[in-house]
Amino acid sequence: MADFSQLRKFAVDPGAVADFPLWMVVDADQPVPVLRLRSATLYNAPFYNESMRRAGMRMRVGGDLAKRDAALREEDRTLFAEFVLVGWDHVYDVHGAAVPFAASEALDYLRAMPDTLFDQVRYFARDESNFRPPSDPASAAGNSASASRGS
Repeated sequence: MADFSQLRKFAVDPGAVADFPLWMVVDADQPVPVLRLRSATLYNAPFYNESMRRAGMRMRVGGDLAKRDAALREEDRTLFAEFVLVGWDHVYDVHGAAVPFAASEALDYLRAMPDTLFDQVRYFARDESNFRPPSDPASAAGNSASASRGS
């Protein structure tokens, strides 16, 4: 019987936290802000369960699609602040003062982001490939597919 255990390296680590550098908001005299995120998928059970609960409530509401999309983005900001964003580095306020990560600051920070920037955070957190365990360098050395993926 064939052994296909090499596929296990593509499994998502439910406890993984990935760094998302915010290159697009770099100020010339400050380092790149980095958000520490958990997966915004079913592999983050508290996030997924609350998201599905709220989706069920939305299904009953109906209404204008643009308004629903805006409401969904705001809902995601709330859920991300509670279940996905778990830390940051190099985040500064408007006066240039470093802001230490605190759950109470997370929602304000996400709400301050323009929609297009927050959407990039959402896409990153929903991409399961960002939450896979690191590859074993010894096994990846002879595998051109892994090398081309950058892992």
